[in-house]
Amino acid sequence: MIAVDATLLVQLVAFLLLLVFMNVLLFKPLLRLLEARKRRVEGTLAAAQQLEQETQRLVAEYEAKLQQAREQAASEREQLLEQAVSRTQVMLRDAAAEAEARLDEGRRAIARDVADAQVELRRQAEELAREIAQKLLGRRLG
Repeated sequence: MIAVDATLLVQLVAFLLLLVFMNVLLFKPLLRLLEARKRRVEGTLAAAQQLEQETQRLVAEYEAKLQQAREQAASEREQLLEQAVSRTQVMLRDAAAEAEARLDEGRRAIARDVADAQVELRRQAEELAREIAQKLLGRRLG
């Protein structure tokens, strides 16, 4: 059997005192340090998750704005193209109308020149006929 003497009691008291001192000086500070580190890591992880969510939100917002800008640019490009086509058609119509007006003016000028030439030709023909008749008849006609 185990004999219990005073040294066992002293060793037990010394062991308990060592446990108390170690608890106060080592275990509790170490546990506090580990707990603080755990809280810091959890806080950092929570902040990282929050930043990740914010990043995803900003990326989605950026992509939406980019898509909207692309659609607006395409719409503006289409409008500009339609305006250019419309202006081109107007310019072509104006050019065709101007060309037609110039052709009409040219035709009228040619018709006037032809009429003037016909009048002049008749006058010259009459004069030539009179001169021929005068030479044939040998006298001056009225």
